[in-house]
Amino acid sequence: MEVIRTIGDEGFDSLSAALDKLDPAFRRLLIEGGYAGLIARPELALKHRELVTVAVLATMGNAESALKYHAAGMLNTGWTPEALLETALHTLIHAGVPTALAGTRIVAQVFAERGIHIEHGSHGQALTPKDRELATLAIAIARQNQPAAVRRHLQACLRLGWTRSELTEVLIQLTGYIGWPLILPLTRIALEVFENIGTDVPAAGATTLPGFTLPEAVAALSPFVARYVEELGLQTNPPESNGDARARRLSDIACLTCLARSADTEVLSAQVKEALLLGASRQQIVESILSAMPHAGVLSTQFGLSVANAVFDQQVQITTEN
Repeated sequence: MEVIRTIGDEGFDSLSAALDKLDPAFRRLLIEGGYAGLIARPELALKHRELVTVAVLATMGNAESALKYHAAGMLNTGWTPEALLETALHTLIHAGVPTALAGTRIVAQVFAERGIHIEHGSHGQALTPKDRELATLAIAIARQNQPAAVRRHLQACLRLGWTRSELTEVLIQLTGYIGWPLILPLTRIALEVFENIGTDVPAAGATTLPGFTLPEAVAALSPFVARYVEELGLQTNPPESNGDARARRLSDIACLTCLARSADTEVLSAQVKEALLLGASRQQIVESILSAMPHAGVLSTQFGLSVANAVFDQQVQITTEN
């Protein structure tokens, strides 16, 4: 409970009461297992545990209430608002624009509730290279089934001064967020990295990232993300015919349907609206969504259709009012 109070106990009482109503053992497991058993371990500072947790929850893209709680927890454990925003934005490179958009939206909610105002561009140097690399490691782990990336970022963390004990704690803590089955295979990779300290290949130079066009409707969802894309030099605006742009939007719709995270809802809705503006028919949009079924299954397809139908209904309502 001391750890919970340090991170922030806002909303905890109602959650605790709900768990207690289901089964008192459920509440006890959360407090004793999640907080006392994992987060209270002294081998990694609570401040850095909150950095790791926010990076992971933002990357998952489907844990809004937990992300909001731990976003506030980052502030409560000593991070600046700029560092919190930068952590959410940092997911863009490794987890995509929808994830970064959803994360910054939740961070903005925390800022609004606390009366915090941040200027565009003020977050750029908020995380030190060492802290940023720890967040990157957490993001790579949360992306799941990325052993090469996890290995690379474990090595980078060691070079920047994180200890074997601290990095092991990251793995231990994340059993509580993404589960033992996904963490256990990474323990072998961690052992190999730790046993070869000083003999691993030095980090290569910065990789050139491919540029892409951020659709206008998506860019409008978050000025922070749009500015971040520009700062990274990722935004490109190649000449594109109306047909090419429409095909690109339909492809984006299929991809977002396959992901089917709550973080993708707002962006998928924006893509459907933009496809309609570019001349795509409702039938073409529905067919793009249905094309995801063999790859992502019925539940993901139902998610896509639900988002698209909401846009279609909104269009009908606007037409009727006019």
